[in-house]
Amino acid sequence: MTLLLTLLVLAVAVAVAAVATGRITGGLDAPVSSLPARPLPDDGEIGPADVERVRFSPALRGYRMEEVDRTLDRLVLELARRDEVITGLRHRLGDPAPADQAGPAGPAGADPLDDPADPAASRPGHHAQEA
Repeated sequence: MTLLLTLLVLAVAVAVAAVATGRITGGLDAPVSSLPARPLPDDGEIGPADVERVRFSPALRGYRMEEVDRTLDRLVLELARRDEVITGLRHRLGDPAPADQAGPAGPAGADPLDDPADPAASRPGHHAQEA
């Protein structure tokens, strides 16, 4: 019994030494993804639909999918909220067209949030009360 245990320990030691020195190669193959990666567009504005289309290629030691999904869901909501705020501000300025299709809505360098008629407009997060 002692001889068998000694031979087993010796065999394990030889195998570890062979792997450590590179005499035995191989191992796990690279993980194969069943989903093609779909990154965000390289240029232009990014909207909620772009974030919804993003897909990451899962890997053996990649990421926790539920955390990425939760983050992407939050980004979609925040981008949609941002777009609604921008649309509302453009409507208030009388410029419903996107910025890339229309000229400046006011004097050069004017900040649309600095509306003297609406003191709450210059404070982000504060909305004017409607009458």
